[in-house]
Amino acid sequence: MLLAPRRKLLGVPVGRTKGAAGALGLVARELRSAKQDALTKDDVRQLREQLEQANRRSPIEVLLDALTHRRGAHKNES
Repeated sequence: MLLAPRRKLLGVPVGRTKGAAGALGLVARELRSAKQDALTKDDVRQLREQLEQANRRSPIEVLLDALTHRRGAHKNES
């Protein structure tokens, strides 16, 4: 008796419930990992853009920005 080829879903053999559930769990973990990698790449890109912007500013601009945006500075004003 010849066995029929196993069907595949997203490249994962499907046919048995335990095997399919485990395979789908593996696919879900892979997708989650890919999403986290994408978020990390976005974070790195944003940091790089902020550093580029900070490097374009003169030291006086950086100092003035720091002095005018101090935490709690508005509390001391009367």
